[in-house]
Amino acid sequence: MGKTTKKKPFLLTINDRAYQLMWVVKRGKVPIDHETFVAQVKKNNAHLGKEDCDYIMKYADKIPVQMRGKVNILFTDYAHPEIPRLVACIYWGGDSWIQYWSQPSHNWFGPDCVLTRVK
Repeated sequence: MGKTTKKKPFLLTINDRAYQLMWVVKRGKVPIDHETFVAQVKKNNAHLGKEDCDYIMKYADKIPVQMRGKVNILFTDYAHPEIPRLVACIYWGGDSWIQYWSQPSHNWFGPDCVLTRVK
């Protein structure tokens, strides 16, 4: 039998902050409803909000080039002020990182992820 190895988590380091990327639903799996999604994110302490989103956007030039077009980062504690089911999301827009609003459980087949703060 072959030896199985566990992949190292991908860390995103921006200045003095370190984040670990986490996928709640693996690619190709059935999406989960909004409430279940948010509960799983909170259980894993990956429910970051406005302060972290703003910080990452302020220093977006420090996001590694290899992440461009490969991840959408969701901030489940930063809800749209008028549509609370939508949360902040950062994605690569072709020439820069852009913040927009997304429904977390809507299109989880793609490269969406959440972050946990690493101490």
